[in-house]
Amino acid sequence: MDSLLEHIQEEVRAGRPASAAVARRLCEIVFVEALRALMETSPDATSALTALADPNIGRALEAVHEHPEGDWSLERLAATSGLSRTVLIERFRGRLGVSPMRYLARWRLQKAHALLADPRLIIAEIAQAVGYGSDAALNRAFKEHFGQPPGKAREGRHEPSFLG
Repeated sequence: MDSLLEHIQEEVRAGRPASAAVARRLCEIVFVEALRALMETSPDATSALTALADPNIGRALEAVHEHPEGDWSLERLAATSGLSRTVLIERFRGRLGVSPMRYLARWRLQKAHALLADPRLIIAEIAQAVGYGSDAALNRAFKEHFGQPPGKAREGRHEPSFLG
């Protein structure tokens, strides 16, 4: 990787004919190598990349990531993805190892955990921001997933694993 990065720098500095094209191609190689390294060290990354490569699943993931607070149902996610509910479930499980609704729940909890870093937000605001109807609902789900309520997690914050 170091030699590739040095070669890219040399191409950009040299300004020779077609150096921009060469630099672009070298950047593509660096990108592929970085993906390889990520996939070799993290099985979760491999499944996430596979899921994103599926245009239908990608649409559902994008919608959930952009609007975790949305009033999502399996029917809505299926319509967003352009798939039937059954096919959506099968593809989600095949690529991510969880159902779409389980993925949504985990994503919401992950976002809630991240929002705990902002001491200005109260738990009820965080609950609303991630799609829970009340702080009590968020508290129950958060405790089940992380083993402690959000307030306790805020006190001793650490970064959790998304799929764990």
